[in-house]
Amino acid sequence: MIVVTVVVIALGGGVVAWYFIYGQKSKISNTKIDNLTASNQVVVNAVDNAQVLISKGDITGAKVVYDNAIKGTTDSYQKTALLSSEATAYINSGDYSQALTAAKELEAVNQNSGVASTIAEIYERQGDAQNAIKYYKKTIELIDTKQPRSDAYIQYIQSKIDVLSGTNG
Repeated sequence: MIVVTVVVIALGGGVVAWYFIYGQKSKISNTKIDNLTASNQVVVNAVDNAQVLISKGDITGAKVVYDNAIKGTTDSYQKTALLSSEATAYINSGDYSQALTAAKELEAVNQNSGVASTIAEIYERQGDAQNAIKYYKKTIELIDTKQPRSDAYIQYIQSKIDVLSGTNG
């Protein structure tokens, strides 16, 4: 009888402990998810507000919105998203000077082929073939050749280099 009582208590304690731990993990996970969702919403709101200002021609106001959002986060993913959005918004509005500033800040946070290609494109649109070629070459160096269609992407970037250098391969 004592053995049965000990087993029941041990099993009951184990179930209670499991429930308590599982319940705490769920609460922690949900809290983290809630914080992540709220944090990402801040990024989305900043991007939306900046794009509205750009569409109204208020580049200065958009820059302030982006700068405040970037300064307000320590998360490198969020900085990357904000700087990428900022650079793209400025490219689309034709403000290549601001686009280059944002893209160079993005490069300091996250170096990859997409960032290098964006900087090359900005230089190309500004008519700076020398720097465009430099960044298109950097793009090729940073391309992950394990990704599907990487060879085609390299050929495309090389063709841009050829056109800009006047060799037209």
